[in-house]
Amino acid sequence: NHRDHYCPLYYSVYYSVDYPVFYSVYYSVYYFVYYSVYYFVYYPVSYSVYYSVYYFVYYSVYYFVYYPVSYSVYYFVYYSVYYSVYYFVYYFVYYSVYYFVYYFVYYSVYYFVYYFVYYSVYYSVYYFVYYFVYYSVYYSVYYFVYYPVSYSVYYSVYYFVYYSVYYFVYYPVSYSVYYFVYYSVYYSVYYFVSYSVYYSVYYPVSYSVYYFVYYPVSYSVYYSVYYSVYYILCYSVNYPVYYSVYYSVYYSVYYILYYPVLFIYLFIWALKWQMRFNLDKCKVMHFGVKNIQVIYTLNGTELGKSKQEKDLGIIIDFKLSNNVQCQTAAAKASKVLAWIKRGVHSRDEN
Repeated sequence: NHRDHYCPLYYSVYYSVDYPVFYSVYYSVYYFVYYSVYYFVYYPVSYSVYYSVYYFVYYSVYYFVYYPVSYSVYYFVYYSVYYSVYYFVYYFVYYSVYYFVYYFVYYSVYYFVYYFVYYSVYYSVYYFVYYFVYYSVYYSVYYFVYYPVSYSVYYSVYYFVYYSVYYFVYYPVSYSVYYFVYYSVYYSVYYFVSYSVYYSVYYPVSYSVYYFVYYPVSYSVYYSVYYSVYYILCYSVNYPVYYSVYYSVYYSVYYILYYPVLFIYLFIWALKWQMRFNLDKCKVMHFGVKNIQVIYTLNGTELGKSKQEKDLGIIIDFKLSNNVQCQTAAAKASKVLAWIKRGVHSRDEN
């Protein structure tokens, strides 16, 4: 009976007082400690370690291994193939054909015609007129007039006086008449005829033929052939081959190696300093009317084209013209004048 009376009271106190207090305190303390430790210690530590390690490894591998390797391979293959084929074919064909045709036609025709006509006409006229007239007239007059007269008079008088006096005194009787007649007639006639014929005929003919025919022909042929062959070979073979090979190799190597390395370097720099390029603001401006307008890409994205940009307050367009800048400056000045005009009520001099 005592137990029966005790149980209701016990259970009523137990379940109405003890249970609520115990379990409220127990669960409040338990859950408070559990969840505070769990969410404030376990979660932050575990997830911070997990995500820090995960993202560190993931992004370090992704951005430092995957990106550099993939983009370096991509840009190297793309730019090497593209620029090598494009610039090699373009510059090789263009410069080889251009310089070959230009220098070959221009210099071959120019120097062949110029030097051939110039030297042939020049030397033929020069040597013809100079040597023919000079030597023919000079030697004909000299040897035809001077030599015959001078030597005939000289030797006739000389031998006449010499032998006549000599043999007249030395051989008074017999040899005076004989040697006088013989030597005076002989030497006067001999020297007059021989020297007059020799110097009046031989010298003019020989020198006129030599300087009129030999010199003009030889020098005209020599210089015309020499300069024609020299400049034809120089400007039709040497120049085209040199410039075609030089420009084809130069531009091929330049665009195969320089641009891929430059873009890879820019991309690695942007990743390293975490300063990615804003592709919407990256523009390309092609200068010149004959520009081939190559397509540039950055990070796999094609860069846009711009025909007009403003830099340090100066408007620049692809034609390098200052018309837009002048119009803008004039418009600003007109606005300022309009503001001053509206702000001044009286514009009277007094």
